[in-house]
Amino acid sequence: LPLLINLLNFTLTFCPAFGSFPNLKPDKLGYLPKDLNAMFPLQVSLNMDDGRSLGLMIRGGAEYGLGIYITGVDPGSAADAGGLKVGDQILEVDGQSFVIISHDEAVHILKTGCHLRMKVRDVGRQTTHVQGACCPSGCSWLC
Repeated sequence: LPLLINLLNFTLTFCPAFGSFPNLKPDKLGYLPKDLNAMFPLQVSLNMDDGRSLGLMIRGGAEYGLGIYITGVDPGSAADAGGLKVGDQILEVDGQSFVIISHDEAVHILKTGCHLRMKVRDVGRQTTHVQGACCPSGCSWLC
């Protein structure tokens, strides 16, 4: 049986060769289980025209064998208003893949736009970082 996704009922069925998921239904508030949310990227639009800073800290990069992950979000920033959170992986910004990208190139792309269209996914990792502290896998505050 091929993969069947019934978006109306949030039901997933997989081929028997790969096992199967139980039928997953949204809870009473309409939220899907956390691991299912991680399977589908979230599209976010950020606007810095109104004077807000991007307010984002990222970690990672191809040179560290990592994707680009959010490790800090400033309250009241464009990132905060867009719903970005610590632990999100940035998959794409303005059509540019962030899956394999250097840290410096990611910083450059994020800093140069006033309007950013991003695809992110919650990978469930909560990495915290103190501003100004050393980070071995490349951290940058983008304010």
